[in-house]
Amino acid sequence: MLTGARRRSAIVAGLLPGIRPCRIGAWVAERKDLLSTFFLFLTLWAYARYAAGPLASRPAVAVAGGRPTIPRPDAGAGGTAPAKVFYVLALVGFACGLMSKPMVVTCPFLLLLLDYWPLEREETAAGGRGWWLRNCLFRAVHRGVRVTLAAQQSGGAIKAAVDVPFSLRAINALAAYGRYLGKT
Repeated sequence: MLTGARRRSAIVAGLLPGIRPCRIGAWVAERKDLLSTFFLFLTLWAYARYAAGPLASRPAVAVAGGRPTIPRPDAGAGGTAPAKVFYVLALVGFACGLMSKPMVVTCPFLLLLLDYWPLEREETAAGGRGWWLRNCLFRAVHRGVRVTLAAQQSGGAIKAAVDVPFSLRAINALAAYGRYLGKT
């Protein structure tokens, strides 16, 4: 929907499991991965619809001169009912994804990339419609990171860098890369 190139997008989507084959079993077996990915995609889709504004009589993507273009919102599109629905859906989807797995903290950065390409939005400066949504998302990320760090520290999963010598960390990193490449 966003790129206007269905065939190329399908090829890239089909190649992704080949790039990370070690995670395929985990994607199927772990509920938190499926939930967080579902809610991340829901958030991305709702944000793209929100960014496009009211879409009642317009196609989702128009191809002009071989280049996909997302319809630009009308002057007052931020206050329309459909835009508000997609705004709330993006917030709820992000909150559910963050509760499923903390890895979803990268979502606001993905939205910034979406605004740059393929949406090519210029209204994302402070005060624009997109800025307000991402501001709420960054606040949720801040809270989610604080809660995750507190939980990990209380469980003893996080150690200070001074507690583990650099040489041991470097050897562990090299061994981890070696095991991952061996599995791949």
